[in-house]
Amino acid sequence: MVKITKPGSTISTSSSPPKRVLGIDLGTTNSTLAQVQLPLDPAGSPELLCECISIEQMTPSGPFYGSLVPSVVAIDKAGKTWIGEGAKRMRSLPRD
Repeated sequence: MVKITKPGSTISTSSSPPKRVLGIDLGTTNSTLAQVQLPLDPAGSPELLCECISIEQMTPSGPFYGSLVPSVVAIDKAGKTWIGEGAKRMRSLPRD
């Protein structure tokens, strides 16, 4: 049985620790991180759980949470480096 869950949903656990695999997609437009867990259920068939992981991305107006990270890097006038959504939002700020 394969069960695909939405970001933020809970993952059921069994008495044994699950096996966990992380996958990273480094794209030219967006990047993302996903996990697959296989709980070890000795009493029955295993249940495969897949989900994209929500990632905190700092922006000039505060944190932004999303499973897609724009493949963008920016450096502001103060020398601070922004990645993802923060760097993408820097495009709309006036340049001096």
